[in-house]
Amino acid sequence: MQLDSERIRAITDRIGQARVLILGDIMLDEYLIGQVNRISPEAPVPVVEIQSDRLLLGGAANVAANIRTLGDEPILVGTVGEDEASIKVSQLLKKKSISADHLVNDSSRRTSIKTRIIAHGQQVVRTDREDRHELDEPTWKKCWPVLKLSPMTSKRS
Repeated sequence: MQLDSERIRAITDRIGQARVLILGDIMLDEYLIGQVNRISPEAPVPVVEIQSDRLLLGGAANVAANIRTLGDEPILVGTVGEDEASIKVSQLLKKKSISADHLVNDSSRRTSIKTRIIAHGQQVVRTDREDRHELDEPTWKKCWPVLKLSPMTSKRS
């Protein structure tokens, strides 16, 4: 299908009218922002003096935030740990008017956090705190009812 101006108009006219199912890794993106003024005496690495930080939705939760920004309704499905990070994810989702109803707490894993350390506008390093093992069957089955909902239809229907 060719993407001509009529097709583009048809697509953009529907923005803000869809329910979008998002199934994926739910995580927090943490940014630590600072400056480097010295090298560590312990190893030849920069010492970043943190001046500010921010937490943002990451992974599938970031996709949901982008869908919401377009005016559509994201239905976010995924797992989080039973930890402080999962509470922060829920708070950030609430600020964006995104439901956390379909997040499944999994005590066998922690909520993924990707931390980026930035100095002078340049990312110095990224750290990942996550558990990468497969979902066990009982946890997967908790996600399944949402996926069995009737087909996602537009709000017009």
